[in-house]
Amino acid sequence: MDKWQPIDTAPQTSPSERILVTDGCNCFVAWLSEDKYQGWIYGVDGSSGVNYAQECCPSHWLPLPEPPK
Repeated sequence: MDKWQPIDTAPQTSPSERILVTDGCNCFVAWLSEDKYQGWIYGVDGSSGVNYAQECCPSHWLPLPEPPK
């Protein structure tokens, strides 16, 4: 999958699953909130959990690529 997909087709499985999302202007690495009805959030993960998180309203998504080795 190399093209942006509509957000309603994004995986909605686990809050630990990260995807790349866009709202048409910005791109974020985001995950589904613990309560999936609250929507998508993005933030900075720290070793002891999320340091901050903010809601976003993406329109499209892509899977994250594999990290470099």
